[in-house]
Amino acid sequence: MKLVGEADIADYWLSGHIYCGLSGETMQGIGGTSKNGKVFHYYSCKNHRKHKCSMPNRRKDPLEKIVLYFLQEVVGNPANKLLTASKCYEYYKSQKDDRGVYEASVKVQMKDAGSKINNLMKAIEAGIFTEATAERMKMPENTKHRLQDALIA
Repeated sequence: MKLVGEADIADYWLSGHIYCGLSGETMQGIGGTSKNGKVFHYYSCKNHRKHKCSMPNRRKDPLEKIVLYFLQEVVGNPANKLLTASKCYEYYKSQKDDRGVYEASVKVQMKDAGSKINNLMKAIEAGIFTEATAERMKMPENTKHRLQDALIA
């Protein structure tokens, strides 16, 4: 069996994230082509490739299906969804040191909404008042209120 060229390499998304049950070393994606040209994909223990571990290569597709099944079970659990969302938010807050940038952005958007309201008011003062103007007036007002709430939050 010859090794697959780089252009033929499949996506081995578990490489380095799963570990050999015998040696504890990481499993890496490898591929090969049989004599008849059929391509095979495996995960192999790093130590097995160095002849230091007896763990045989494991077929890529069944292994990835098992991992996906368990990930869906864990992530799909309602209690875990809430915990995951909470942890993601905590991480986001710890990484977000640009609070001033966010506030400045909201203030710019509020100023833009205020300008739109002022322009519509000028149009109304000039005698241009239709149902469309009234409807159009609600949009920047709603935006401004939403941004004020975002800024407070």
